[in-house]
Amino acid sequence: MTYYRDIYLKSAHWRNFRADTLARITHCQDCGLSRNLCRLFYLSDLDLHHLNYKRLGKELPSDVRVLCRACHEIAEIPKHWPEHMPFLGFPEFEATCPQCDRTIFLSIPFGDTRFPKGEFDYPQYVAGEPYACGCECCEEDFYGFIEENIEQLIAERRAAA
Repeated sequence: MTYYRDIYLKSAHWRNFRADTLARITHCQDCGLSRNLCRLFYLSDLDLHHLNYKRLGKELPSDVRVLCRACHEIAEIPKHWPEHMPFLGFPEFEATCPQCDRTIFLSIPFGDTRFPKGEFDYPQYVAGEPYACGCECCEEDFYGFIEENIEQLIAERRAAA
């Protein structure tokens, strides 16, 4: 059991600070993924990543960064490399289009490059633009399609998980 994970992140202070921050910043500050797309692709809300722990319990907005699940995992790589690789990858999945019943494929593409950090060379992953393919409904206006059908798509993802 760790204080940070098991106690602090469950505290009323952290929950309030997190809620206030996510009310102000509604997208991943690295890749731009919206809260709704985060809910769809990761089945979870955006994360808050501590940039430092100097004011733990009295954080300032500048002490954290709002990130999607994948970008948060990427941000953790330098802390754990090379012993542990926390990055699980960007999600991709199939769903049924709620408008035409065709199978659609949703994905966040990515590329990787390597940047030196001290004596280690660790991977740096970069998210691409989310997309869907498989029917005209989702291809013509991806973001409009997602906003219109978000709850149905999330329900289907949860049922399949």
